[in-house]
Amino acid sequence: MAMRTSALVSHKTRDREVLILKGEGLSKRSLVICTASEDRLRRSRVRTAASRSLVQECRTHLASALGPIIRQKLRKGRLPTKRAAWIFGGPGAGGRCGACNRELRATQLVMELPTFAGRVLFVHGDCLAVWDTERMAFWPTVVVMR
Repeated sequence: MAMRTSALVSHKTRDREVLILKGEGLSKRSLVICTASEDRLRRSRVRTAASRSLVQECRTHLASALGPIIRQKLRKGRLPTKRAAWIFGGPGAGGRCGACNRELRATQLVMELPTFAGRVLFVHGDCLAVWDTERMAFWPTVVVMR
């Protein structure tokens, strides 16, 4: 009977050693994966910051290039001077932008700009932002103070 107990003890000891080795291996792989993940996260943050600055630069350039075109269309009455209470947006479905006259693509945000003459103009999301800024600068609203 003593032999049986020693056989069980040695078997349990080997199982423990195998489990410890497997655990150490898993721990090492986990550390490698964690380090790689942190590196990818750092690179992603750098790319996001670069992307944000590029988008801001493009918007600034777009606003400076579109401002005069939109001001002229506002003066000629081709763009509304008043903003509707509700403006809807979604992906483009072809056609031309009412502000910049470029193509409205399915990959772009396109806004429906209702006019008070009963028409609806379709404009890029960025063009809408420039239009709203130019419209407010050209025709500022009167604020009544009481």
